[in-house]
Amino acid sequence: MLSEVYGCRCYGASADGSHNLYGLKRWGRGEKKDTAQKDKPIEITDVTGQMGTLKEPAERVLLQWNGSGGAFITMAAIMGKDLPNVIAGLDKINKPKPTVYIEVGMQGPEAFAYAFNSNYAWGSLATQCGSDIITKDVVKTAGPISPEFLLEKDPDIIMIMGSYWPKKPTSMRLGFEANEANSQKLLKAFTDREGWDKLKAVKNKQIYSAHHGLPREVYDCVVFEYLAKTYYPEEFVDVDPEGTLKEFYEKFLPFSYGGTWFMHLN
Repeated sequence: MLSEVYGCRCYGASADGSHNLYGLKRWGRGEKKDTAQKDKPIEITDVTGQMGTLKEPAERVLLQWNGSGGAFITMAAIMGKDLPNVIAGLDKINKPKPTVYIEVGMQGPEAFAYAFNSNYAWGSLATQCGSDIITKDVVKTAGPISPEFLLEKDPDIIMIMGSYWPKKPTSMRLGFEANEANSQKLLKAFTDREGWDKLKAVKNKQIYSAHHGLPREVYDCVVFEYLAKTYYPEEFVDVDPEGTLKEFYEKFLPFSYGGTWFMHLN
């Protein structure tokens, strides 16, 4: 995470709340405040191409790489360069939306963990990317569903989101320390839940995973790319979310891309 490497976090939102605006705020660590920034708005462009102005206290600064005050604008431009095409492509699609179930795989196959409504977290992102979230009317914001509900709805696509939850060895594992073979086994175990062998998503090999933390990062455009490509593979055959993520590492981070961040069950 950028916050771990540079001591920074993303913040900001457009006035109407419809778009996230990504600025970087330094959190001290013995560094001097940039008093030249006091009371000066910062104009930025978010990953969807929307313009916005940040007006924050004097502590806000624009993170600088190699002394370049424009580094963040460059980062936003690079990371969001393909997203307008993805959004435009979604607007043109005229076919039935795939029904989707999303669960955070923190509890492992043994217990159903968080699912989402269509206005919150992964549920909101998936809805914006053209899916029909089956839990939209049964979960207030985030929470588990009953196993029977899922079997009744029989979604087209199932996504079990992964991260690093070491206290639960059977949880879905993705990220820097994850490897493909082990994560495939962990994802496969979810399909062994009672009754899942009858689900069309399992029969049709439509089981996916993505790292649960990706939507919180400045490169969250890869989430839009991945979801759009998962739901409409023919329409977004040329979209490469992992390539976008690798590009971010190559251009903006002092260490190499590694681990496993997206997965389709073999």
